[in-house]
Amino acid sequence: FTESGSVKVHIGTAAATGKNGKEKATQGVLTFTVSDTGIGIAADKMDEVFKSFTQVDSSITRHFGGLGLGLPIARELVKVMGGKIWAESQPHQGSCFHFTIPLVQPPSETRPLEPKPEQPAKAPTDRNILLVEDSESNRRLFQLMLEKQGFHVLLAENGRHALDVVAKENPDLILMDIQMPEMDGFEATRRIRSMLADSPRASIPIIALTAYARKGDRQTFLDAGMNDVLPKPIRMQELSERLLRYLEEAV
Repeated sequence: FTESGSVKVHIGTAAATGKNGKEKATQGVLTFTVSDTGIGIAADKMDEVFKSFTQVDSSITRHFGGLGLGLPIARELVKVMGGKIWAESQPHQGSCFHFTIPLVQPPSETRPLEPKPEQPAKAPTDRNILLVEDSESNRRLFQLMLEKQGFHVLLAENGRHALDVVAKENPDLILMDIQMPEMDGFEATRRIRSMLADSPRASIPIIALTAYARKGDRQTFLDAGMNDVLPKPIRMQELSERLLRYLEEAV
C-alpha cells in the first residue's frame, strides 16, 4: 500500500543455531526483509494481518484492494519450510516484514511430483468475457486462463469501470469480483441490470468470483442479480465448464 516512496527487498544469509545456541555446521539460514514507506499498521492490528481475509481497512469499498490472503499464505509457506515470519510497523511510518528459511539438503531420493494437467472444454473464439477484478495480478491470471481457452477478454478494475465497459462494448458474459474499491460487485451488478433492462442484453449472465462465499450464501448473490457464484481460488476446469454452460444457454 505504498503510493509513493519505495519498497525494498533485502536477502541475506545467517548461520543456523541449535537449541543450545551453537552454530549448526551443515545448515544455514536465508533471511528476507521487505520494507515499505506505506500506511503502516497500528500496534493493536499487528496480530490481525496474518489472519485470513483480514485487512486494517475492512470496509467493502476500501481504498486499497486485495483479499487479505497474501500474508496468511506467506505465513503458511514459511511455516512449511521450517522458517519464521514476523512484522514491525508504525502507523504512517511504513512496515517491515521479516522471514527466515533454513537451508536444508533434500533427501537424494526425493522426486518432484508430476501434476496432471486439466483438460478444459474448448471455448468458442467469438465470445467476449468481461472480467471485473480489482487485483492486477488476478486480472492477469484470469485473462491468461480465459485467453488460453479461446475467449476474448475485456477488463475492468472495479465496478464503476465495468459500467463504462458494458456501455461501450458488447460482452457475452461477466465475471464479477465482489469486494472492490469505489464500487463493489453487488452494486455494479444492480446497476448493470438496471442499465440493460430494456435492451436485448438484459439477461447477460453475471457470475460472481469471491473468496468470501460460504455455504448458504448463494442466494445472496442470486438476489443481487447474479446468475451464479464461483469460489476462489478458481479451478480452470470448473471455470471453463461454467462459462460454456451459460454461454450455450444464452444463445
